Amino acid sequence: MKKESIYRLSFLQRRVFLKDTVFEQISNILNQIHQVNYSERFWSIILDPYAKALINDRDKLKNETNNLLIPAEICGNTLLPIKKTVRYLYFLKMVKYFKAIGHKNLIFESLKKHDVILTGFHDSYSVPDIPGCFVKPYYNFLPYIKINNKLRLPVKEMITVEVEEFSGHFWNNAIKHMPKVYLEDFKRIYDSIPLINPKDKTFHISMLESTFMRILIAKYVENGSKLIYYQHGGFYGEYDYNSAHLYESSISDKYMTWGWKMLPNDTPNYAHRLKFFIEKYNEIYKQQFKFDLVLVFPPVDAKMQFMIEAKDFFREIDRDKYKTICLRPRPVSKLNRKGELVFFKDKDVYIDSGYIKLVNLIAVSKVVVQFTYPSTNLFECLSVNHPVVALLENDRPSDIVKHHYEYLLSVGVFHLDIQSLVAHLNTVNVPEWWAGIISSEEYIAFKREFLNLKTD
Repeated sequence: MKKESIYRLSFLQRRVFLKDTVFEQISNILNQIHQVNYSERFWSIILDPYAKALINDRDKLKNETNNLLIPAEICGNTLLPIKKTVRYLYFLKMVKYFKAIGHKNLIFESLKKHDVILTGFHDSYSVPDIPGCFVKPYYNFLPYIKINNKLRLPVKEMITVEVEEFSGHFWNNAIKHMPKVYLEDFKRIYDSIPLINPKDKTFHISMLESTFMRILIAKYVENGSKLIYYQHGGFYGEYDYNSAHLYESSISDKYMTWGWKMLPNDTPNYAHRLKFFIEKYNEIYKQQFKFDLVLVFPPVDAKMQFMIEAKDFFREIDRDKYKTICLRPRPVSKLNRKGELVFFKDKDVYIDSGYIKLVNLIAVSKVVVQFTYPSTNLFECLSVNHPVVALLENDRPSDIVKHHYEYLLSVGVFHLDIQSLVAHLNTVNVPEWWAGIISSEEYIAFKREFLNLKTD
């Protein structure tokens, strides 16, 4: 694609194009380095975290020359992490490795006994109710593999794709900083995985949880196994160009959605991940409310705009009508996130730590306020018809969701700014308003298409 054509693309389209370019080029390079002839689909299954990091770091990699040693697994969303981040990620990966140390043999035993393998789901509640064997992931961890400079020679003669965004030293640096798991350690991992009747196997997944599992599934798919991918959260189907959906659909034989269809192999299915939320909510919900409002935040430290909106919210919300308010930060690992939300102190405002399941707060609240949508949690609220309002941030809605957005905006579920959201809460009779919405044909149609809960 010509340079001028690239810059006419939207941000989302451009990222998809760049990612496809990385897959095409790195697949060619790795085939030559390893002297194999695996398909681009094979390498795409394995290299997705690395491709994202390359795109995020592309400007630095055009000039970066430091010989930074990379851990055996990908370092978050960058190939050039600071030393403190490297130590932290090493620790997390080591913990995952020791916790899963016995899973490898269990996976191999399951491959011997079963043709249907399920893996990479959020929890046991979200696993599809189909005959098969569920396996937990295995994590490889060998941080002291030596760099093989012969594998990391300049790759100029291997380049087949010329794109302005990847000019200069980019491809050489991409290989120099490639995690060792794709180069020095790749053959050992690949050869350690037994190939047992691959044409009879079908893998059902919702996430690819480790490089080892990526290589295992890629090896089987390359040799004739089927890959069924399941939507694992919100956002999907709602953007006109969703890179995650396009990628997951491209590597799968069938993509199981929560009810919608955009691409040829999209298959409207059931919102499996919501099962746990619904069951837990029904256990807790007694119409005895601890909070008038629960405010659900994204990672506040990553976007100061939410701090501003939160202050506007508290300045304008009717505190006589909504006396008790809970602030819920976005949990990250098991860290206490209260510190993100200390901008407002009040005896009637409770700041949650992020430790407990969000369902425990929602079930004892009258109304949930989402500070950003699309979000999986809004779907969780709608799955149990719990009152919720949200700030709509998707300015590139897909054709299949546009008319749903128009309806939800018109009735006050979605809002384009905090002032509109607060004015709505201040004036509306919540029980009457919500009863009218959940009985409407438009609301029911939205749920049917984007969070289908009927298994028939």
